[in-house]
Amino acid sequence: MRIYRIVLLILLLVSNLFAHTLFAREVERVKILAGNCSTCHGPQGQGYELIPKIAGLDKDELIKLLEGFKVGKETATIMDRHASGYTTQEIKQLADYFSKME
Repeated sequence: MRIYRIVLLILLLVSNLFAHTLFAREVERVKILAGNCSTCHGPQGQGYELIPKIAGLDKDELIKLLEGFKVGKETATIMDRHASGYTTQEIKQLADYFSKME
């Protein structure tokens, strides 16, 4: 019975390490995607003059805006082209990322 506990513990540790690695990769991927936004909105999403601040905005509102740009419901000079390149999952990840900034 003891060997089963040891094997189970090893499996749990390995699966935890694997899950942590996948999560870290996903966080890095979102940061890379957010880098595209920083070109105009600033490195912390703070905005500049006519370019709006996106840091700290409500996550659902950001999703709605980005989806609106993606399908053409929101008018923009360039955001429609940027948003059209993101998947729905990437839009949700970006919205979550910027909503947590101050």
